Amino acid sequence: MKFKRVLLCAMVAVMLFGMAGCGLLEKEYYAEKPHVQQYQPVAGSNALQAENFEGLKDAVLSFVWDMDTSGTVQLGEYIGNITEDLATLRTYIMRQDAIGAYSVEDIVFYVNRIVSHYEVTFEIQYRRTVMEMARIVSVADSDEAYGELVRAMKAHDENLVMKLSYFEGWEDGIEDYCAEIYYSDPENAFFIPVITWDVYPEVGTQRIIHINFDHFLTGESYRRYREMTMEAAGEVLDNSITTKLEGSVLRQRAALYDFYAYLYENVDFNMDAMQQPEEYDDRTTSIAGTAFGALVNKNATGEGVAMAYKLLCDQVNIECMVVRGRRDAFDHFWNIVCVDGVYYHVDATLEDGCLLSDEEMPGNYIWSRETYPACR
Repeated sequence: MKFKRVLLCAMVAVMLFGMAGCGLLEKEYYAEKPHVQQYQPVAGSNALQAENFEGLKDAVLSFVWDMDTSGTVQLGEYIGNITEDLATLRTYIMRQDAIGAYSVEDIVFYVNRIVSHYEVTFEIQYRRTVMEMARIVSVADSDEAYGELVRAMKAHDENLVMKLSYFEGWEDGIEDYCAEIYYSDPENAFFIPVITWDVYPEVGTQRIIHINFDHFLTGESYRRYREMTMEAAGEVLDNSITTKLEGSVLRQRAALYDFYAYLYENVDFNMDAMQQPEEYDDRTTSIAGTAFGALVNKNATGEGVAMAYKLLCDQVNIECMVVRGRRDAFDHFWNIVCVDGVYYHVDATLEDGCLLSDEEMPGNYIWSRETYPACR
């Protein structure tokens, strides 16, 4: 049975980077051949030849990895019990090998005695198409996997399939990865997709993870929302005198106060949508939690205000992050910014909420001191 989990990121939303046209290098379909080949081609035919279980396994896997629907392996002076070995091999391909577990629906073996040797023929049924297999991205470690996840979310892809060489526990962090990516990219964070994933096989260090992204916005709708958000952000920047000041700490501090004042004065803080989400439909709650909600609709939750503030900071290259914490026992979002190497809190829904230290934050705010940098 495949491992399957469903993630509906309502507050913690979901992960993103390179956008359509981001220029990342294209990964090639995973098509590596077995370690050290323990089989030989048979002259004048498409058959392969093996003399032990490892050779038989490698030979059959080569057919599987090439998506062949049938094949033949000749066994010379075979060492082992062919009947038992074929049963073991079927289990290995369908339950232990990453490519086999992901792609093979069934495999049937037939054994024939031909004079001095056995000949094994087999038929393979696949649950995947050649195009689906071509989308598999082979990654060497968790850093590469995270990078592919970022690329897929920014590109608004519908799915991502990765073969991880060292899988050990990687799926345990998907929720955190998705949230981190989502909140790091307000320019592309529109509506929270539902994420589901399957892992093949159930155990092993080399495994395939198939991630699906069910987006509320796709295609032209997504592009329109993004364009409207960036246009609104551009208007804020155009009307901000401080963003035109020459570099330095003074310019950065002035811009941060300017962005704070704009959002605090112009956006209706929709506290109810966050504290009583059951009173709102998912679409309304999602809009209010985005930069679009704050900059275009002028109605947003703390999440939407924080996303808008980060988006504005990103446009002028000021380091800014979205903080996920609590305020008055409810989930709440605000920002931490960095000016001249010093970190500060900013909450554009809070009166006098700009450039505060940890000690200056109101006592009803709670956040992870281990996750976020200290503000002094």
